[in-house]
Amino acid sequence: MQAVRNASLSMQPAVFQEQLLAMSGQIQAQQQAHPEYSRMSTTVVELRIDTYRQRAIWAHWGDSRLYWFRAKELVAVTSDHSVVQCLVNAGLLSQTDAQTYPKKNVLLGAVGTQSEVGPEVLEQAIDISTGDAFLLCTDGIWNGLSTADIEASLQRSSCVQDWISDLMAEVRKRGRGDNDNFTATGVWISDDGQSTLLLQSP
Repeated sequence: MQAVRNASLSMQPAVFQEQLLAMSGQIQAQQQAHPEYSRMSTTVVELRIDTYRQRAIWAHWGDSRLYWFRAKELVAVTSDHSVVQCLVNAGLLSQTDAQTYPKKNVLLGAVGTQSEVGPEVLEQAIDISTGDAFLLCTDGIWNGLSTADIEASLQRSSCVQDWISDLMAEVRKRGRGDNDNFTATGVWISDDGQSTLLLQSP
């Protein structure tokens, strides 16, 4: 994985996808070489920002998510690579029912697995501007909070630190803070470049 990460982080969608596939291939090679790693896999969501051109591109694989907000209003969110999301997309399950669906953690794709689906990369980089905000998070966050909750938290926050701290407090208040997949990264675009904060459960 380190060899992949040492490569230039391309903003080209095809190259971005190849880099994620290479990462997955290296994990699978480790699984074959070391039986104790046979069940090792992970989800990923990655945001890349070209601060010189003020452009951004992202990718995800599995059910870790990226939310994009502009003027504190939701613009886009990634779609999970999961059985339950497929049912929602097909109109067979509502978003509300999806929250309590018994197999909602069954994934169709992830890094280090023989996936039914591969990594999903934004078709082309987007222009970003001051006031844009991004949230990258694992299912320990979005399982406990609705999209409306996340947007409301952003609306009442004055900086990225306040936003992420507020989200974490909300998850803990609802009794979800003991999840080992309890991680979030916030990115706010400001006149000084991007501001970021990463928080995770101890």
